[in-house]
Amino acid sequence: MDVLKTLAEFTADLRYADIPNKTIEFSKEILSKQVAGMVAGSTCPPTKQFANIVRSQRLPEDVGVIGCGFKTTLWESVLLNGFSCHNSELEDVQHTRGESWDCTVIPLLVPLAQKLRMSGKALLTAITAGMEVHSRINFAFGADEYGYCMPITNGMGPAAGAAKAYGLDAKRTLSAMGFALSSVNESTANLGTDAHFFESALQCLGPLIGTELAREGQTSKPDLKFYHPFVLKNRSIDKINDGLGKKWLFMDQWIKKYPVYFGMHRHLDALAELMKEHKFTYDQVELIEAHISPMDLCADNPEPQTDGAVRFSFQNSMGALLLDGEINMANHNLDAAFEPKYKKARAKVKLIVHPDYSKTEYMVDPAEVVVRLKGGKKFSKVRNILKGHPDEPLTAKEFKDLYRIFTRGVLSEAQIDRSMALIWNLEELNDIDELMNIITFGGQ
Repeated sequence: MDVLKTLAEFTADLRYADIPNKTIEFSKEILSKQVAGMVAGSTCPPTKQFANIVRSQRLPEDVGVIGCGFKTTLWESVLLNGFSCHNSELEDVQHTRGESWDCTVIPLLVPLAQKLRMSGKALLTAITAGMEVHSRINFAFGADEYGYCMPITNGMGPAAGAAKAYGLDAKRTLSAMGFALSSVNESTANLGTDAHFFESALQCLGPLIGTELAREGQTSKPDLKFYHPFVLKNRSIDKINDGLGKKWLFMDQWIKKYPVYFGMHRHLDALAELMKEHKFTYDQVELIEAHISPMDLCADNPEPQTDGAVRFSFQNSMGALLLDGEINMANHNLDAAFEPKYKKARAKVKLIVHPDYSKTEYMVDPAEVVVRLKGGKKFSKVRNILKGHPDEPLTAKEFKDLYRIFTRGVLSEAQIDRSMALIWNLEELNDIDELMNIITFGGQ
């Protein structure tokens, strides 16, 4: 309880002026990334189906549903934005210290900021508080023997962010975190399916509801120690708050650059670098070998038959990158996967499974890619970390490039430019109405 009390006090007391400029800039970068994820996710068939269900309820038009072209009530917006954000497979995930991501904090806080008419500075403060609490709580927790792919404590950071947005004191912030303590399980069984996105969407909505209950004075019992025996990673809960307010752990997020299974990213980086270095063409390539672990077999889908399988297909992603020189939403959907040119590109990819590699964790073994050209020449590259790892971070320009790639086709070029300018100058805004109108209705 003392560990969480300290985090609740940190959240309630945090002010914009307390946050270093570098940390503020990173908060804007991950905000831009997840806004792009929601815009991109709005184009996915599962999100469109979900949006039709919400739209048919004819609810009050309070806040925007990003990319979907309509407004609805706050709870439904948070749930649907959370679904679309993850549906794009662009969530950023930290693996350095436990497991945490930004696809539950930001989809909750952006529509809430519109509802409350929060300033840009207030929104950035809430994002920073929510992400930092999220990263610190999950520091001690990881996937476990019961098949959780994300911690069951996953809702507490989003609740802290919501509590900050509502201006709750430390006591009620702690209660909000307690309501969110046992969030919906993120099941390994649902990886690659629409239920995976729904689970994380509930990790947006549940904490919001819990925070609103705490705001009314309802009580909870936030006790992390109850959950500690159930996790694989034997870390001390007592170290969660080491360096709190000085070392910003959420800045160790691993950034996803491609809308696909995270375990493929190092391989895709390696292939992209080989293409840039050796300048071979698609027609020159006879075979691409991707050396993978047993854990990565979840993305062995040579002929994907669903949108989820497209995103969990080494063959499709590496083939599309080789063919188009870029991975985007246009070459990562089911319609594209059925096109003959992508079928032929997938046939050039062969997976080599190393049985001695990890069966329970991804990105812990070397990621090697070998490109064999017609005529016998070959090139190879090994990557141990991805571009976007804390040890190899993206630049502000690279974040802006990602924003452009994943909002293209939904927003116009003028809307992309304007919304980027608003995000990168968020601290100057009195409210986010203009930004929300662009990213909600731009595609209309």
